[in-house]
Amino acid sequence: MNLSFIIPIYNVENHIAQTVRDINSKYTEQHELIIVDDGSTDNSPQIVKELQREVPTIRYISLGVNLGAGVARNRGLKEASGKYLLFFDADDHLRTGVLEKMIAALEFTGADLSIARYEYGTNAASSDSGRMHPPDERRWDEIIGDAPSRVTTIQQSPSLLQMTNYPWTKVIRADYARKIELRFSETKVNNDIFAHWQSLMLSERVVMINESVCFHIVPATGNNITNRKNEERFDIFRALDDVDVLFDQRPRLRKLYYQRFIHFKLDMAKWAINKIDRPYYPRFIEELERSFRDLRFDDYLRAKSRMPKLAEELLDCHFGRPKFVKDV
Repeated sequence: MNLSFIIPIYNVENHIAQTVRDINSKYTEQHELIIVDDGSTDNSPQIVKELQREVPTIRYISLGVNLGAGVARNRGLKEASGKYLLFFDADDHLRTGVLEKMIAALEFTGADLSIARYEYGTNAASSDSGRMHPPDERRWDEIIGDAPSRVTTIQQSPSLLQMTNYPWTKVIRADYARKIELRFSETKVNNDIFAHWQSLMLSERVVMINESVCFHIVPATGNNITNRKNEERFDIFRALDDVDVLFDQRPRLRKLYYQRFIHFKLDMAKWAINKIDRPYYPRFIEELERSFRDLRFDDYLRAKSRMPKLAEELLDCHFGRPKFVKDV
């Protein structure tokens, strides 16, 4: 088996059939579709079972209850038989021909993973945006420019770590994933942060493909996780804690990349505060303070010598007085 698509689903009856058919028509090399149902309560399971008659490479797994996409992805990873892995979402759109280039680059270079551009928008009608999030565009262009591809290492291109932690921009060599014991956090939201940092930091080589592999839909409204503003959002701190543990276990990586991680952590906190309702602000500050409580003095000094403004913000978080949380 060449490629395993691992797709968690939860109440995606309006998308999953189109996504499966889209993948099957656009990626014609040998592949399997591992669809892990995370406790759907709509018709998603029935639709997938009907699709199995049309697409025999579908493997359907049911978790029975809603445990989160991280649990579903970890289960799919255990079942995957492909040489390469792609963790995909049930409502995103694959671009034609780019996966083939990513896998060919992995075959040619022997790199551990390949990473490509993405596009995003609020609905399928905006799928011609051609752009990533602005900070991602800047970091990407600084590394690869106009070149069609580039083989690099994280030590050479550490800003890749601070790219948005989307899993579907990466094709990962399966034997590498098993070697590093790749996993996703078992949280309802932000479960892909750990897998992003783990897979990139532990890699020996990364090959970048300067094309968009998929269009990612970020719905502006609805009851999907993206638009929920309740206590589920505090899972972000659990996900960040997982990365902190990884750094504690690997002092060499901590020395090389922890400054980037605390910057990333601060950026994620600033993003998350806009994703919760105001009554949850006090709890947010408590979680933020706990997350930054173990900030080391040498980390603060290093930040102060390079980015004084960042150091001030880190100190504010350490003492539970973040200025970016307004009107608490």
